[in-house]
Amino acid sequence: MRILLTSLLLTLALPVCGQSKPENNANRSAKGSTADALMDEWVSSWNRDEAAYIENGLAPDAVVLLGNGAPLKGKAAAGKDFVRGQMPLVSNLTVKAADSGMSSDLAYQTGSYTQRIDKPAGGGQPYTQTGRYTFVWRKLPGSVFRLKSVLMAADPAAAH
Repeated sequence: MRILLTSLLLTLALPVCGQSKPENNANRSAKGSTADALMDEWVSSWNRDEAAYIENGLAPDAVVLLGNGAPLKGKAAAGKDFVRGQMPLVSNLTVKAADSGMSSDLAYQTGSYTQRIDKPAGGGQPYTQTGRYTFVWRKLPGSVFRLKSVLMAADPAAAH
């Protein structure tokens, strides 16, 4: 009976042991080998609503500039107002790089973006927004790139 019970438990446990454990997004780090790879990972994570991963990828002294608003300075402010504040309001972010580059400790990408504004400020109908962006990553100790600077400026509003 003991052998039968042990065999049954092993049979049930083996499929679970063979499966890979889902990755904890909050513990991933930006390890991209190019600025384009860093940006692709960031956009994919944003579109999957992975706020913890995005916040984890911010440098301690991150600066975020959105349009003509006041700069968000520091990881806490950027995480709260940019990531947690904006992520629930938008979807379908896409970017088109105009230029990108990388050195030993800096990476950047600049270009144009499109995103769906699902919950416009003050109500109203959802619409598609276009604009320009620049993202800069800095390599911190431990050879990990963290997002240092974000500039996202929407094109002048069209009637929507």
